Amino acid sequence: METQIIKVEADNFIPYSWDEVSVDYEGQGPSLQNKYQMEVLLAACRRENVETRQAAVEHAGCKCKVVDIEAHSMYRAFNLVRQQFETDSDKNQVVAITDTVAIMIAFRMIIETFPLHNREQLFGGKQLTREIQHRYSWPVEEAGLLPAADAVGK
Repeated sequence: METQIIKVEADNFIPYSWDEVSVDYEGQGPSLQNKYQMEVLLAACRRENVETRQAAVEHAGCKCKVVDIEAHSMYRAFNLVRQQFETDSDKNQVVAITDTVAIMIAFRMIIETFPLHNREQLFGGKQLTREIQHRYSWPVEEAGLLPAADAVGK
């Protein structure tokens, strides 16, 4: 019965038909707004994206057991190392994580182990390098070094 309720509610958020997506969910506990409802973390992905990744793993001679979405794996990875960065007074602080790659910047916020916000922008290191190159009329090799130099404090 619980899965059917999730399916009905998920239809409000997923812009594809149910047979086109892979869906997973995890109960987060009782809702603060309504004690008769439960907070649920919902993850959905086009099924073809999951199948492409599974095929790549199998092509490499491995067996795929779990396919996770990047945001959740980032949260779990951070939670494995977070004690290295916090003190007792930091326990309920909001933490922001950014991930910049060639074509995208991901911005994620968490409190304790609960994801608060996840946003991905289609603007990444490649576009940043191109903008630096055009603004300063530098060769692409020199413009590409600037973000890396800033990252290490040079």
